[in-house]
Amino acid sequence: MTNRFPRAFLALLLACPAAAADEPKAVQLDCTPEAFPALAIEGDEVSRYSNGKPAAFRGFADPCVRRDPVGDVLWLAYSWPHMEHLGGGPRDYAVGVETHLASSADGGKTWERAQVLWPRTAARFDDPKTGAIRDGFVSHEVPNFVPCTIDGTPSWVGVRLDYFLAREGNYKARNNASFCLRLLVASDPRGLADAPRITLGHSMSA
Repeated sequence: MTNRFPRAFLALLLACPAAAADEPKAVQLDCTPEAFPALAIEGDEVSRYSNGKPAAFRGFADPCVRRDPVGDVLWLAYSWPHMEHLGGGPRDYAVGVETHLASSADGGKTWERAQVLWPRTAARFDDPKTGAIRDGFVSHEVPNFVPCTIDGTPSWVGVRLDYFLAREGNYKARNNASFCLRLLVASDPRGLADAPRITLGHSMSA
């Protein structure tokens, strides 16, 4: 498995071809709600407060769509920003981001959530200034994935951004040294959920 990762990283880079000199100019569109209605995903909804109102930090973000080379299914990986009540007062909320996976069998007309691909995970890190242990979570966002062939084996390569957010201070007190990229390889998109990974980042994120 270890030998596959350099090839996996190369496959991900090659999935983003450079623009050709004779490419037509980009079409300019006015992104109004009428022209581009909000994405609806069956089985998933935006984050809400405990009173049922939409949370300030919500939505389906950073979408990445790929066609499965086996069959005619479209896969969508996307960030799911949300807010969680920590049990204190009415303002005791923390933000976080998970990565969800959805699929479409009708060319993208409708989508259905397949699974939480990379859930926000509990973690503990040392405060770089005080050395105190901080409880919090690692968020996963800005996903990308691509089907490819590695050593003759059909594979999917995925990558995501990870970073630590402490319960106290949360996003405002984030430490940039925790930011890193995680690279994973699996036989299908669902398998990326628990696939082996390598880390590109700081020593704190190793």
